[in-house]
Amino acid sequence: TNGIAIADGRVSDRTLDHWRALGLSLVAISVVHHEPEANRAVYLPYRSAAIDLPAVIERLHGHGFGVRLAVVMADGLIDDPDDVAAMLRFAHDHRVEQLTLRPVNAPADSRSPEVSSWVAGHGLSRAQERRIASFLAPHPVTERLPWGGVVRDVEGLSVCLTNSLTR
Repeated sequence: TNGIAIADGRVSDRTLDHWRALGLSLVAISVVHHEPEANRAVYLPYRSAAIDLPAVIERLHGHGFGVRLAVVMADGLIDDPDDVAAMLRFAHDHRVEQLTLRPVNAPADSRSPEVSSWVAGHGLSRAQERRIASFLAPHPVTERLPWGGVVRDVEGLSVCLTNSLTR
């Protein structure tokens, strides 16, 4: 989810409690940045305000969920080690349990030329990807995923650097 329905109250507390009772334990929220305006521009361009991401995280924690921020890295957004460090601080500050970092990409047979064009103009270069991987490299590996993703422990935060499985 991008968290909008949870932030807007379209997912009720009763529904969250029901999901938790059924065994759902972790909610992944797709973001492109820790700054609200960047997320608004990508996910809610038709609105004047972004969702309150810290409030969504707090609400989910209040219902017993763990939270993963699924960061779609894009040029001009999260695209270098300083941006990743800021995203890590945001995650730590809001007690997020997991952070996934993956570069934006589009399938070869995309049905949306507009989205494919945006992705082509905002994809990370191999050099950007290498700098981010090098920044995370000193942290201990906790798991290597079959498709090449690597999970590291970054000061108690589970951080996975990977590519989209749809690449």
